[in-house]
Amino acid sequence: MKYQVNKPVKFKEHFSFFSDSSSWNGEYKKTKNGCFPSFLGNFRETSLKNYKNYIKPKSNYAEQYCYSGIYMMFFTNLKLFYVGIANDNIQDRLSKHIVKVFGSYLGQGINHTNERNNGWRYLAKKIINENTNYKLDDCYLVTINPSEKYLRMEINYKDKLQYIEKELSNQNHRLVKSIIELIDYNSTNTNWIGFNKKNKGLDHEYELLHWE
Repeated sequence: MKYQVNKPVKFKEHFSFFSDSSSWNGEYKKTKNGCFPSFLGNFRETSLKNYKNYIKPKSNYAEQYCYSGIYMMFFTNLKLFYVGIANDNIQDRLSKHIVKVFGSYLGQGINHTNERNNGWRYLAKKIINENTNYKLDDCYLVTINPSEKYLRMEINYKDKLQYIEKELSNQNHRLVKSIIELIDYNSTNTNWIGFNKKNKGLDHEYELLHWE
């Protein structure tokens, strides 16, 4: 199975995002449903209610490359990267992640996880404590799509994506190293940490077609 790797792009060049001006100091409240941003003992008040509206396309990038596959988010300031999969809508997944980056509370449908102690809560706390005017300037996005759209219909498609997701979660993977060299030439891959959840997935023969 072949997958097309699209060239890294700056997130903010292709998506606008909601500006959450509500008060927050980096605190979270834990419930039976997960962890959620709080302020002075209450859930953080945010005027936006639907996470799908948190980011909006500024170009045709989402239409071209966010229909299905694997996505990677790189934050150069903190040397953190996240790998995820989406069967049919990468933009939907990105919306949820950006909500977590800014510590917004849009109900208990979005759990602000903290995988491996260097996850979304860690990232959001670092941002609020170090740069209250953070605008995703250091965030890069890489999308990886099946070479043919019909491949999404395969029965084991999700399991195959999970396998590649696991492979790419290693900062020593050749593709990860090449991406880091391109977006952050002052560092090496050994300085970086991947913080996404990993599943075993389905081992299969695959080829990652590099961008030109």
